Amino acid sequence: MDYDKFDKNLILLLNIFSDRPNHLIQFLLDNDAFKQTFKNRVIKSDKLNSLKDFDSSKMDFVDFTEMNDFFSKLMDNKKSKKNIDKEMNEKLFEMIYNEDYENATKLRDYMNKIKIKIKL
Repeated sequence: MDYDKFDKNLILLLNIFSDRPNHLIQFLLDNDAFKQTFKNRVIKSDKLNSLKDFDSSKMDFVDFTEMNDFFSKLMDNKKSKKNIDKEMNEKLFEMIYNEDYENATKLRDYMNKIKIKIKL
């Protein structure tokens, strides 16, 4: 693959669709631009899912590194230990509430094994 030509043409496409992001997405999907792994990462991205009514004109970066960090974190789905603890406790509570005691016991044992504090 000629990456220089690909990059130039992709930039041209992005410029053509710059004011039409919905059309760009449809164009890319219609032309099989995304592999399923990328699609899954976009769908499951916590950062993208948390952004509501995002206004790109308000993006102001101090330097190139800050900008790169921002964009790289858009697809980073690594969760903090605090978030994992909270999610597991919520799931445990839900299982107990729904009287799914067998799975709740398994989850509780797993949480104890990996040293997550149970908070009910």
